[in-house]
Amino acid sequence: MKRGADEGGSIYLEVDRLDGRIDVYSPAPSDDPDTRAWMALYPDGCDALKASAYFARIREDDPDAWILSIEDRECRHGLDPVIDL
Repeated sequence: MKRGADEGGSIYLEVDRLDGRIDVYSPAPSDDPDTRAWMALYPDGCDALKASAYFARIREDDPDAWILSIEDRECRHGLDPVIDL
């Protein structure tokens, strides 16, 4: 969706379940500096309008951010670990 700075920038992910629900993941604090952790912002998914508004705010606050989009009915994203809010 949006390419960030080559030398850095936070990574965000949206997984479109193709049924009207979108899962949004953002970076989470991790106790291990070698492990990237993730937060599921809407564990039950949200609609496209809510996800779009969230990513618009990210783009305003962090122009170096990377925003990745996956379409998968089974919500496979490969992120580990994921923390639910």
